[in-house]
Amino acid sequence: MGRLVSAVVLFYALEKLAVLLAVPLLLGAAWLKYKIHRMDGDKWDRYFRAMPNRKYAALFFVFYTIPLLAVAGVAFLIYRHFQFPEPALTALLLVALGELRAVRKLDDHKAELWAKLRKLDRATGRSEEPGGAQKQGRE
Repeated sequence: MGRLVSAVVLFYALEKLAVLLAVPLLLGAAWLKYKIHRMDGDKWDRYFRAMPNRKYAALFFVFYTIPLLAVAGVAFLIYRHFQFPEPALTALLLVALGELRAVRKLDDHKAELWAKLRKLDRATGRSEEPGGAQKQGRE
């Protein structure tokens, strides 16, 4: 029983570590884009206004999946060191459950997220429905 509890606690801690690592990864990507494309306030504004709403969600998953995979590699080593059964499967389970948890959280807050994106769309004069179809609004 103690081994199961320790596995669950480690699993939860590693998943939280992946969330924490996603933030500097996202900031680093923004910094690289800033340096490479010489982004200023207007360029950033145009970049985010031109981005479809679905791309926001896709970027979220990319910047969450990369650290989740890295943490899964560390998890595999930890699970193998402490001789947990099936360390590779347990590490892959971390990735799968982490992604499912992110999907569930996005789904739970979907109405709030789409409302904020629609508010941004109204400010920019464009609109995109959750189904992915873009509509051009009047400015």
